[in-house]
Formats: sequence, C-alpha cells, structure tokens
Amino acid sequence: MDDREPAIRASDALSRESSTVRSGTSGPAEAEAPGTPAHRRRAQRRQATYDEMMGRARSALDEGRPLSLRAIAAEMGLTASALYRYVDSHAALQAALADTVWADLLEALEEAARAESDVGAGLVAAMVAFRQWALDRPHEFRLLCSAHDETHLDSGVDEADLEATWAMRLAIRFMPRVETLYRAGEITAPSEDELPPGAAEAIRSSLPRWFPDGDVPDVPVGLWWAGVRHWVVLCGTVAAEVHRLVGPPFREGALLREALRSTCAQLGVPDSDQTVPRVLDQRLPRRRTA
Repeated sequence: MDDREPAIRASDALSRESSTVRSGTSGPAEAEAPGTPAHRRRAQRRQATYDEMMGRARSALDEGRPLSLRAIAAEMGLTASALYRYVDSHAALQAALADTVWADLLEALEEAARAESDVGAGLVAAMVAFRQWALDRPHEFRLLCSAHDETHLDSGVDEADLEATWAMRLAIRFMPRVETLYRAGEITAPSEDELPPGAAEAIRSSLPRWFPDGDVPDVPVGLWWAGVRHWVVLCGTVAAEVHRLVGPPFREGALLREALRSTCAQLGVPDSDQTVPRVLDQRLPRRRTA
C-alpha cells in the first residue's frame, strides 16, 4: 500500500493535514495528534514547503521555463519524490498552479471594477484589466487555457457534466453586476427566440451547477446567453492578441473596442452612452502613431 501523504491542493492547503495521522499507531504519531504543538509545527513545515514549491513553479511559468517537478525539487534541494507528497503528478501541479493564477486574476478584475463608481464602468474596467493581465502574463493566460483543454481531453466524460469553463466562470462571476444594470433599465435582454436552438434549455439546466448555493441572479435566460457569449468572445479576442495572430492596430485595443461595441448593441445600450469609450480611453494604453 502506498504510504505517501495525500497531495495538498491549492484550494484546501493543509486543511486535510489530520488525515495523515494514521489510526492504530503509537508513539510519535500520537504526539502529533491534531492540535498538539508537534502537529502544528509539522503542518507549518509542510505549508512552507508547499508555498515554496508553488512559488518556484510560478517563477518557472512566468519565465517561460517548463514546469518540471524534478527541476523544482532540485532548486529546493529535495528529491522529486519528496514533492509527490504535495502534488501527485505533473498534471496536479499544473492544476494547483492554475487555481492560484485564477484566484489572482479574479482579484485583479474585482479591484479594477471596484475602482469605478458606476457598475457599468466597473464591468468595462474589469474587461480591460483582463486583457492587460493576459498581455502582461501570457504564460499564465496559456496555463488557464491549457488546463481547461486537458481537463476536457482526458476526462472521458460528457462536457455537459463538467463544471463551467473558465471563460464561462468569468461571466458567472460578474453576472450580479449585469443584473444590477438590468434592474436599473440600463440594458435589455435578448429574447429567447434570438438564441441558438437548445441554448435556453442548456443554460437553465446548468444554473444549479454554476450556483450550488442556490443564489442565482434573477435575470432572463437571454441575458445569461449574452453574458456568456461576450466573455467567450472576449477570451478569444484576447487569445488572438496573446498569440500574436493579429498585428497593429488590432493589438492596440481595437478588437476589444469592437467586442464591447457589439455587446452593447446586443444589450440595447444607446450609441450616446459614453461609458465604454470613456473607460477604454482612460484605461487602454495610448495608441502608437505610425
């Protein structure tokens, strides 16, 4: 039987530390029962090792170096097998790192949104921040994309049974702000007749998975479609810039402007509304002159 301790995940860190104390043992194991000083010291050492491993992994990612447990272990003065106590595979390392990147990305977007006093302006600011983050940290952007792709390729289950993709999770995260705009009459929702066949049913069936606590924003299904559609289009637009599939002037914010213009038109935002142009002019880097 494999006696390695369970791998630590980024989401729960050392919350499962007590599971490493096996029943039916005596001596030192008893001294490390949960809550004892010895147990706390051991947990702190494990947390410090995990944090260092993830920090070195993120440095490798940011520098464009391959993510290798063996290389990370060598940098830490450990053997690769020692790190398998924390992540049980290379894929698990990528998943844990993606969790960390995802959390930092959400915080950056929320910070950008909070900096604006208007809800609509906050949404635009978050989208600009998303694009800038991807351009500044292309390896992290690619990690999130590849982590999702590998999940779909390797799982062997129907995509409908998987949790929402990260592009859809962005839409879900910001939907309460969209609900605020809808309730204030600042945007309208596309009718269900305008949606692709089966889209309304798919969204309704997915909402319980997207909001397991039951706190679902109360908006028409057409608004859900518009929100998800926009974030998916935005992710694709940003990917084109990150991968340099387009050149100037498209890499200077033109694609983002067009994506937002299209969404505003779909949601009935009047052309006279200056929220989007104002935020874009303030937050996008100045265009270069030829």
